[in-house]
Amino acid sequence: MAVTVAQLVEQKHLTQKQGANLPKAFALKVGLKNKKNKRFPKESLSSEAWAAKKAARKTGASKDTSTTKKNPKNQKNKKKKKVAPKGYHYMPSGKLMKDSDMKKKKGKY
Repeated sequence: MAVTVAQLVEQKHLTQKQGANLPKAFALKVGLKNKKNKRFPKESLSSEAWAAKKAARKTGASKDTSTTKKNPKNQKNKKKKKVAPKGYHYMPSGKLMKDSDMKKKKGKY
C-alpha cells in the first residue's frame, strides 16, 4: 500500500508545515525515514511564541529549565590551555617552539 504525505502528517511523522511546503517526493522521503526511525517532529513556533521565548531568555525567566542546565560532565572534559613562557608558543601538535624559530621556518618556504 502506498503511503501519502497526508497520511504521514496524520500519523505525526511530518509536521503540517513540512507536508504543505516541501516537494512531495522529498516530503515522502523524510516522512518515511521518520516513520522508520520512530521520530515525531515538533511543530515550529509561531512568530509571537518565538518572540516570547526570546524575551524570556533575556530576562532569565525561561519556563523550560531542562535546556538551560549546564552539563558538568562537559565542563570537566575541557582541556586547560597551556601558557607558554615568554618568547615561546605551543604548536597545534602540543610542541613548545621558540617564536624566533617560527619566523625562520616561514622564510624557508
